[in-house]
Amino acid sequence: IIVPYSKSPHKSISSFTPMSAANILNNAFLCIIGIVLSAYSIYVEHKVHQRDQYDGPDGGEEYQALCDIDLIGASCSAVFSLPEGKMMSYFGIVPEGHALDVPNGVLGMLFYTYSFIRHFKKKGPLTGLAVLFTSSINTIICTLAIASSI
Repeated sequence: IIVPYSKSPHKSISSFTPMSAANILNNAFLCIIGIVLSAYSIYVEHKVHQRDQYDGPDGGEEYQALCDIDLIGASCSAVFSLPEGKMMSYFGIVPEGHALDVPNGVLGMLFYTYSFIRHFKKKGPLTGLAVLFTSSINTIICTLAIASSI
């Protein structure tokens, strides 16, 4: 039962207002979309890498990602294969080829999974919010860095 403006001293589901419950579901839905898109970017990167590694007589199988749109000249598979596609090594945080030199899609999955879990946990100390805010700002900065280099 959703009871707005509950005066109960204990936090429970009954103290949620309909708006806050809707916000939680909207945020969870957006996080799920982010997880799915991040997983798809990992899949596309794997298929492109697999295609590029094939040395057969016909040059490998043709693969076109759903996000490669020839009509507008957009190619996500080309972007994923750029050096910026692995932010940890691109910014010099880890050396290239290191175990933590993962594609941006893996970082996205971690970010959206953390955000998803955060929405269902009790709102605790400010640290959880600070981590989410800091990682969001870093994501925006990295996105702008990639966009400016392309």
